[in-house]
Amino acid sequence: MSRLVSLLILVLATLLTASATAAQQPQPFTLPSATVQEWQGYALTWRSYNGGTRSATATLYDNTSRHDSDERPYTVVLVQGEGNRAPITEDAKYLAEIIGRDLGVSPTRLAFLFRFAVEDTDRPLTIRATFRLSSSGNLMSPSWRVLSAEEVEDYTDRQLR
Repeated sequence: MSRLVSLLILVLATLLTASATAAQQPQPFTLPSATVQEWQGYALTWRSYNGGTRSATATLYDNTSRHDSDERPYTVVLVQGEGNRAPITEDAKYLAEIIGRDLGVSPTRLAFLFRFAVEDTDRPLTIRATFRLSSSGNLMSPSWRVLSAEEVEDYTDRQLR
């Protein structure tokens, strides 16, 4: 009898663990096409933490063709505005928060690509930022990665190189 009880407890614990793990997996979501259209060349202007006004242009891409699209099905490409005295990456966390709030999506569900013109070349520098939440639910500092032209194509569903 005690073996049967032990077996039932083990099965119950396994089922509870499996359902808790499934609940932690990101659920798929889709933004309305009108929202995606609205975010084509969307102008952003803000006051920087370091003083002064900064600007960028944001474009939203559907990247469901990517292998990790369940976790981050959309990419926001941010291009440095004219006249900024410092790179917009200094305000990456702030930008992620306001963009996520405006789209109604957690910034952890978006990939952010920061693009910069590079002198003496026709190829821009693209840096990906992804975010995670701390145990208290606050947005943490981003993880950064320089992307190749092929990876940029992948993140923007072949619309940008």
